[in-house]
Amino acid sequence: YIPPLTKYLNTHAPGANLTSSDVYNLMTLCRFETLAKVTRSKFRGIFEGEGVLGKGWEGFEYVGDLDMYHGTGYEQPQPLGKTQGVGYTNELLARITLSPVSDHTQTNTTRDSSPLTFPLNRTFYVDFLYDNQMIAIYASIGLFNDKEGRAGSEEDERQKGMECEFIGSVWE
Repeated sequence: YIPPLTKYLNTHAPGANLTSSDVYNLMTLCRFETLAKVTRSKFRGIFEGEGVLGKGWEGFEYVGDLDMYHGTGYEQPQPLGKTQGVGYTNELLARITLSPVSDHTQTNTTRDSSPLTFPLNRTFYVDFLYDNQMIAIYASIGLFNDKEGRAGSEEDERQKGMECEFIGSVWE
């Protein structure tokens, strides 16, 4: 998806001499600018429209899904994806079972051992995480463990958009 976008942008912006890496980084910049300015990034509009431009965000989101799925959660080259979510999973289990956290991996034992900083008697909890942690947590919990339709295969329309569906998009 990037090479046609790069060619289109360089054709319509003579002298820009953008590389595919530049285009990808501009697309990545959109979410950060949106957060920083608390308004929709103007860069987003560059990659919207008919033809080649209309495929920009779809391709960008799919590449993000592949990165999260293969690089963070479920498959090679990151065989440790599931273990990256173990600490959160153990904290979740502690809250569900109303028992102290039993974990010696990556949790903060000082925070988790105190009822002031890790209460177990609440009706409602809110956790704040980075989006790149969510797929590792899903893998640790066992969500999306099916062997059929791996991300990246042509048949896998279910996986397409996983990051955006389960992790909110900040630029919408």
